[in-house]
Amino acid sequence: MDDLYFHRDNLIINVQTHLLKEFSDKQSIQFFLNMLVLALRDLFHVKHSMNLTYPSFKSLYERIDEQEENIIHKIDLILNTEYLLSTNANVMLLMDSMMYRI
Repeated sequence: MDDLYFHRDNLIINVQTHLLKEFSDKQSIQFFLNMLVLALRDLFHVKHSMNLTYPSFKSLYERIDEQEENIIHKIDLILNTEYLLSTNANVMLLMDSMMYRI
């Protein structure tokens, strides 16, 4: 989330150097995508004063100024990427494509 909103210049590089090395198989990538969806859901919940999945990151979520439509669009994009991952797509290209569109 920090890279996504505050360090956009490093987003693609960090995905290739850190994320794809730590999460090498499809199940771990799906786990990462699910965690990202939960984080974006928490960001949406902070704007509506609802309970959070990760309350320890509330201060980070409060610093992010994002419109609700954009949050929903990003969640949709991630869920679509997760679906494409299950269709035997190239993982690196899929993640790069998602990060460019996000």
